Amino acid sequence: MRIALVRSTTFFIDGVQKESGSISTRTGTLANADGFEIGRSRDQVSYANGLIDEVKIYNYLRTPAQIAWEYNQGGPIAWWKLDECSGTVANDSSGNLYKGFIYPGDTAGGGLNNYVGSCDSGNTEDMWYNGRNGKYNASLDFDGNNDYVCTDTNSDTTCDDVDALDMRTNDWTVAAWVKTTSTGQVVSKDNNGTTYMWYLNINSSGQCSVRIIGTGSDSRIATSTSTTFFDGNWHHCAATITRSGSMQTYVDGRVDGTPVSISDISTQDFNDSVAVYLGRRVAGGYFNGQIDDARIYNYALTAQQMKSVFNEGAVRFGPNEGSP
Repeated sequence: MRIALVRSTTFFIDGVQKESGSISTRTGTLANADGFEIGRSRDQVSYANGLIDEVKIYNYLRTPAQIAWEYNQGGPIAWWKLDECSGTVANDSSGNLYKGFIYPGDTAGGGLNNYVGSCDSGNTEDMWYNGRNGKYNASLDFDGNNDYVCTDTNSDTTCDDVDALDMRTNDWTVAAWVKTTSTGQVVSKDNNGTTYMWYLNINSSGQCSVRIIGTGSDSRIATSTSTTFFDGNWHHCAATITRSGSMQTYVDGRVDGTPVSISDISTQDFNDSVAVYLGRRVAGGYFNGQIDDARIYNYALTAQQMKSVFNEGAVRFGPNEGSP
């Protein structure tokens, strides 16, 4: 095979793009009689020290979505079920250990939830007790004043950036179950309204809304559902972002709202240094109500996949909310 091309190389780690660069023009025959080796260099000088598994070579260019899918076989890259029922840790069920720290505010804040507590405490000032009846098992209750959860991978009760949740140039999906009668932020990765940020929220009209902000005059893009959520019932609020296409919102497993083109930011690199939040943005916008089963995927779910997530992947035989 002869080549005469100028190409670029892109490196992905854990399904997420990290670095890229150009390859200078080369011509010639891409063939040799050398053996294929894993774990050492061709001159047998440099050797790998560690474990290697699942080595694959493709004879075509993989898309970011294909790489993201292969990394976790379609599962979410972060998944907070919020079923712990006690303590200040929201565990990540994706297997990636992107756990969150639960912050209940304090008694001076004037909110309802002044403590984390537990599901069986009987204390109406506890986030866990007030969220004990979730959509699936338990949930977490937020008082709209100063409660939130943020990624805390260092277990030091501070909010940490997670590089793998920087969507870079990937597609992505964000989703959560919510129960509310007012506006507020649901899931966000927000650097205080500047650039390279996104958030899923319930807007002032009661709609499930998603907004992404890149750079440039046309980089602030938002869309929302037609359905409103201010009825105090459980609803599944979700959005997909397809970099080569559009943003689409979903309600209760179905497409809802008008897709919006994101061509103006299709190639922008969403690389930031802020944590993921549940129940607020960096700039505020505290959520008032219950949040359950929050997920982030590093690819855009199809309509059928979204329906499967809404139905827990199969027919559910448990009650409409709470524990089976």
